[in-house]
Amino acid sequence: MGHRPWGHQGRSRAGRTAPSTTHAPLNIPQDIVPSSFLSRMVVLCTIFFFLCCIPYQVGKLVEAISSKSAYRTAAFRPVRNTEHAVLLGTITYPVLASFVEQFLHGNERLEHNFRLVILSPTEPDPW
Repeated sequence: MGHRPWGHQGRSRAGRTAPSTTHAPLNIPQDIVPSSFLSRMVVLCTIFFFLCCIPYQVGKLVEAISSKSAYRTAAFRPVRNTEHAVLLGTITYPVLASFVEQFLHGNERLEHNFRLVILSPTEPDPW
């Protein structure tokens, strides 16, 4: 007998024919085996690619999920009889200090309740 690929119909120890590897009603094979060298290399490379790619992508997903920040989920809640100002941009300490100094220059704003809302694409530096 010649060499047969995996999943072939063979004889059991008792000499009886082993059960078929196909589903009888649809005649669909249960196992699909690459028969040529090229197809085996394609399957091997595909498996190797996914073994390398999946852990990397899972790592990126875990990093994205665990990078929640209090600043990303904070929301402005207005309070009655309170004014607010919105400061946009990349805010550094010198910029914020200069803005607050100029904003509060007249001191009349200190008499009123107001809030300063800062919207920045980056999280604040620990000053």
